[in-house]
Amino acid sequence: MQLIRRNFIIENSIKAVGVIADDMIFTMCELCSAKKYVVVPNIIYHYRQRKDSLVHKNDDVAKFLTSRATMLAEGVRHLDDFLSGREFFQRRPDLKYLLFDTLIQDTLMYLAGIYAKVPAPQLDAMLRKEFVGEDSALTSFVFSTMNVQRLQLIMAQRRIAELEAALKARK
Repeated sequence: MQLIRRNFIIENSIKAVGVIADDMIFTMCELCSAKKYVVVPNIIYHYRQRKDSLVHKNDDVAKFLTSRATMLAEGVRHLDDFLSGREFFQRRPDLKYLLFDTLIQDTLMYLAGIYAKVPAPQLDAMLRKEFVGEDSALTSFVFSTMNVQRLQLIMAQRRIAELEAALKARK
């Protein structure tokens, strides 16, 4: 939860992107504009998740993928435009790419839920369709990161299966 002065948002030209899960992008823009902020060590916010919420509905894999890919492409574009106007990020563009990486990693975390539902070639084809015309460096990064996560998930699933088989053999 955040408490932010309205004038701060207006003075720093912070705007919502208008895509699913744009709160992360909005927060990144806020933090990059703030001269100071305070972190309260107490939990004063309880995030309640509903199984029927838009975020958790991913029955239609293509629609889910489209919404996440759009958020990622629009989010990176919005962040790039926003941060390019900041003197600090003009001097330190490497830090801008750390923010891109954070956004991409967060998005891919949501995509991990569909790895088991969609064969790799079909998922790759769906992603390529969404990233047509996008920056090739961003597209390459997304694909390589997704494939690393997919391999890690497969290795973890195999290890769990091995451990379960070993436990059954002991009984």
